[in-house]
Amino acid sequence: MSTLSEIEAQIAELTAKADQMRLEQHSKAVSDAQAIINSFNLKASDLVFCSDKDKVEKSAKSVSVKSSKKAEIKYRDDNGNTWSGRGLKPRWLTAELEIGKSLSNFLVQPVLA
Repeated sequence: MSTLSEIEAQIAELTAKADQMRLEQHSKAVSDAQAIINSFNLKASDLVFCSDKDKVEKSAKSVSVKSSKKAEIKYRDDNGNTWSGRGLKPRWLTAELEIGKSLSNFLVQPVLA
């Protein structure tokens, strides 16, 4: 029967072996990747690095963005140009404001039911 100290020594020995194997596998993976990069003349801009976790988070975000409600139109001109009031003012509105009109001239009146 093994003693606790013998088992702990075996654990330490196996941990050291596992660390060594991990280091060797890592070195081989890096050299293999470098060989592929060199053979295809890849540049850093050609490569995209992300983990599986990043992919899951990104896909979850894109789903939530797609399912979000589109902002209501708050401003409209006579030519049919519209703006929700979010983000930068569109060029058509900026041009109108520069010639002296005010935002209130373009407010969309709510439809009363």
